[in-house]
Amino acid sequence: MKIIDNKKDYYDYVSGIWGIDPYVVYDRRGSESSQSILSNPNFAEAFNKNILDTDNNPWNKVGRYWHPTPEEKDHPNNYFIRKHFHIIIEAGDKHFYINCYRIRKTKDSPIELQYELYDPVEEIKRRYHYGLGASGWLHDRMEQEIERCNKKWSNAPLAMSVQNMELYYGPKDIAHVDNPILKDLPITGLIPAEEIWQAIYDYLLKQKEPKIVDNRTDKEHIESAGFDTVTSFRKM
Repeated sequence: MKIIDNKKDYYDYVSGIWGIDPYVVYDRRGSESSQSILSNPNFAEAFNKNILDTDNNPWNKVGRYWHPTPEEKDHPNNYFIRKHFHIIIEAGDKHFYINCYRIRKTKDSPIELQYELYDPVEEIKRRYHYGLGASGWLHDRMEQEIERCNKKWSNAPLAMSVQNMELYYGPKDIAHVDNPILKDLPITGLIPAEEIWQAIYDYLLKQKEPKIVDNRTDKEHIESAGFDTVTSFRKM
């Protein structure tokens, strides 16, 4: 795969190892730099632990699922925060889902950002099969959720979005960018560079493959399957 861009990303080196296929070109010009993403206030809480929290909702100040210890509950400077974001990297047709937790226990404690790669499909299956298992309309709903997780949502070969998971009515997209440069973001250690590169390459290669149109007649279809239209299909 040949990459055209004036910026470098952490997976670019794979082309030098696996070779450059001039037939497949990733035109990444106009990509969004890591510095631009980090300075974007919509991305900031998921990537930058040095910014001030922008959400003043008291619900998020204590955390939706927080069960405080007596020490935490009685702390005079109780500014506990536990925010949950989904970071979704879409490389070609492949998705990488990352849980991001933004945590601050007190007013004076530093912000912590915790990241973990997870599989939403396995989580959906576990949730629907808990107890008696999914059947009937529950199975249909499970399949719809899995389909949404695997559905491609960007026309770009590489894209990233962030969802806020601390809302009453389900997740909400708060930021989206096509062709991001990921190298300075704190999540690159979770996704091997080879997987990103290969997913983009497969997607671009699929776009180059010519569509095959079958213009054969019914008679030609029958004959290509090894049948004789004179004797095999005569009326008995």
